[in-house]
Amino acid sequence: SMTDTTGMIWNSNINDYGFKIDNTVLLDDENTIKFGFSSTYHHFFPGLIEPTGGGEQLFNTYELFPNSAVEWGIYGSNVQQVTKKLSLKYGIRFSIFQNVGPGTVYNYNENHEVTDSMNYTKGDVYNVYQGLEPRIGAVYQLNDVSSVKASYSRTRQYVHVASNSTGGTPLDIWVASNQNIKPQIADQAAVGYFRNIRFC
Repeated sequence: SMTDTTGMIWNSNINDYGFKIDNTVLLDDENTIKFGFSSTYHHFFPGLIEPTGGGEQLFNTYELFPNSAVEWGIYGSNVQQVTKKLSLKYGIRFSIFQNVGPGTVYNYNENHEVTDSMNYTKGDVYNVYQGLEPRIGAVYQLNDVSSVKASYSRTRQYVHVASNSTGGTPLDIWVASNQNIKPQIADQAAVGYFRNIRFC
């Protein structure tokens, strides 16, 4: 007879609901202004682990509690044709990230042990991150086929993927920034020479 394989089922997901408004204004021949607003509601279900095929004898069903967050963003930018050869694109975005209830938040000591917890009801905002995200770029057209470009931008990432590839269960979990997990902030600068190569 065949023996059932001991295993588990891991159910994990993230649902996003949002809206976005983008506007473009052609100010004049040299300036194109863009501005907008966005909002996204994130609902995280980190995981429900259920044993299968006799695995009930090895471990119990375990659930990582769901949590939610709201992300807001407002931005403005301009594409400016300074001269025939030089164009600039610059702008700024302001983002806000709010952890909202219902949920349970755990506090940890320096040994990463739970010291206490706090329960929040639906709609409670219990943690906020916010910040500016500037960006600027320039393109200088050397001739019809080549140009030099430079850019700088700062971005803030509030939603992360936690991976486990060392414990025998290569599973990815989407997690939100909170008072224990800070957002990732990246500054990126680039300079490059670009040329169109024509094949005849």
